Amino acid sequence: MRVCNRSIPRKFYAAIVIIGGTLLATSVRANPALEGYLNQESLAKQLVELDRSDLVKLESIGLSRGGRNIWALTVGSGDGPAFAVVGNVQGAHLVGSEVCLRMAQQLVRRAEADEAIRKLLQQHTFYFIPRPDPDASEKLFAAPWPLPAGNDRRTDDDRDFEIGEDPFEDLSGDGWITMMRVADDAGTHIPHPDDPRVMIAADKNKNERGRYRIYTEGRDNDGDEQWNEDAGDGVAFDRSFPFRYQPFGPNRGPHSASEPETQSLINFLFDRPRIAMIVCFSPEENVIHTWKPNGDLERQRIKTAVLGADAPAYEYFSGEYKRLSGISEVPGAGDAPGSFASWAYFHRGAWSLAIRGWSIPKVEPEGDQKPKDGRAADELNAMRWLQREKLDGFLPWKAIEHPDFPGKQVEVGGFRPGLFLNPPAKELDGLAEKHTQFLLGLPPLLPQVSISQTRVEVLGANVVRVTATCLNRGYLASMPEMGQVNGQAYPLQIALTAPLNTKFLRGSPRQRVPRLTGNGGTHEASWLLRLPGPPPASLKLQLAAPAVGASSVDLEIKGG
Repeated sequence: MRVCNRSIPRKFYAAIVIIGGTLLATSVRANPALEGYLNQESLAKQLVELDRSDLVKLESIGLSRGGRNIWALTVGSGDGPAFAVVGNVQGAHLVGSEVCLRMAQQLVRRAEADEAIRKLLQQHTFYFIPRPDPDASEKLFAAPWPLPAGNDRRTDDDRDFEIGEDPFEDLSGDGWITMMRVADDAGTHIPHPDDPRVMIAADKNKNERGRYRIYTEGRDNDGDEQWNEDAGDGVAFDRSFPFRYQPFGPNRGPHSASEPETQSLINFLFDRPRIAMIVCFSPEENVIHTWKPNGDLERQRIKTAVLGADAPAYEYFSGEYKRLSGISEVPGAGDAPGSFASWAYFHRGAWSLAIRGWSIPKVEPEGDQKPKDGRAADELNAMRWLQREKLDGFLPWKAIEHPDFPGKQVEVGGFRPGLFLNPPAKELDGLAEKHTQFLLGLPPLLPQVSISQTRVEVLGANVVRVTATCLNRGYLASMPEMGQVNGQAYPLQIALTAPLNTKFLRGSPRQRVPRLTGNGGTHEASWLLRLPGPPPASLKLQLAAPAVGASSVDLEIKGG
């Protein structure tokens, strides 16, 4: 199914906001951890306001499974290589959509005051899609507050032909979906020796005996001795793309790209071949912990690791990100099957950067805070950060009566959902400034192609030989090696315009140019022509590709 782009007339903006309000009618309590963050209705208002600029066009590129608009902003009008910035590809990673929106806002504001930015937007186009999975993001704003995974499709996560029969439940009545610990002499977990609020797996090699079993908060509603294994929580956007798609897991649809959100973004990106680079926000990032090449995998017919020819560019992106954003350390996270960032590189054939955007900063322990046990270091650091910032991000363990565990001690508590993903809202503007700076550092890295060392030889009898060298002075190659392998990136082509009825004895009017490596990559093209009459004063050559740009020269013919 192809979802057509729909530009929204201004007279309908009020109706859009009203619809957003209707969708939020079921929300009873505001999520205190997201104070200052935008729900779908507030996001639409911000986008409409931004669309007042002559530099911006707002459109809906599709509707989610739940009927919410998937908004896209076009900033700039350049016909050169374009960039796509995609917000939170995982619904709970709300910082991604907030930073993406603010990046667009800051880019527009800077263009109004800075001639260099205005010139940049006359050369390039930036597409911003702040919230590609609006259903999952909206769940964060409705009590009880979960850590949402998918859209509004009802899913059968345990594949028992019953949909959502064992969901998470707020048993403590505090509005949060957290964890349960159940006292059990045959348990698997123990309290951390340095902070008993944090639970860690017992290590039998250290003669540790488990004292608790750990579950997510809820009941075993279907009586299969599995807790909350079928929440019916929709299809996860960042697990639904075709590259390495893994069926039959939790939050999976009937097939890859089964959801309108996924289809809309795939269509949008394939319909715009000028997009040379795709930046998204995801906890599974690749700008600090870069993708690594693998020679064995590269020899396979189906590529599943970054190609060796592209890997140095990713290392360079990483260095530039650290330098321009000031962010040099985030938790490592692997790239899961069906992810958007991998699809953008392996299937779309574009440079694909995944950015976490924020993580809980390191807080050095002091005095008696210094841990004696190195396990759960991130959780202990989070506790120190919460204390330093005076934030209420950990819910103390609270005893409850649980019908599934009669006579046993059951407690509910733990870190609030999303704590490790989303910063306090006061940090969002500063994060956007850092990432806007990084974004503005990307255009200078693009290929810079030109035609050099041209020669025209008149051989007699109206026969002419033409040779030209294609040159790339930019840092990046004319396309990723993966784009050449999968054939999805539009190739660089050189075209010779000759008089009507010219016979091309060697070469064709338009020739494909192989991938030009960066910083001096070249390719020589040649033609042998029989002209219909005496040679003209000049011939025209043009070197171009949508995601690279164009360069042309007029070849003067002497001795014709």
